[in-house]
Amino acid sequence: MTAVDASVVAALGVNPVGVVPVGTAGGPATQPVYPIRLQLQGVGLVLDFSRVTGAPLKAMNLGALLGRDVLARMILIYDGPSSEYTLSF
Repeated sequence: MTAVDASVVAALGVNPVGVVPVGTAGGPATQPVYPIRLQLQGVGLVLDFSRVTGAPLKAMNLGALLGRDVLARMILIYDGPSSEYTLSF
């Protein structure tokens, strides 16, 4: 499931629509879920999701992590030796 930092959705004024249990390195936790619209600037991709997980991503300097719910709609090619990736849709 795609995850978004709570500060991002709070800044946008999006309210949680529920909670979901998650497993973390620190053990089980509960996180809020939010409805979002994901837009990838410059490529015209717009995806609507009724539920994405809130997560403490700011400490890793991330606003969001794309989950398999997003990646399942695309082709992802990851070239490990060169540390490059390609997304197509």
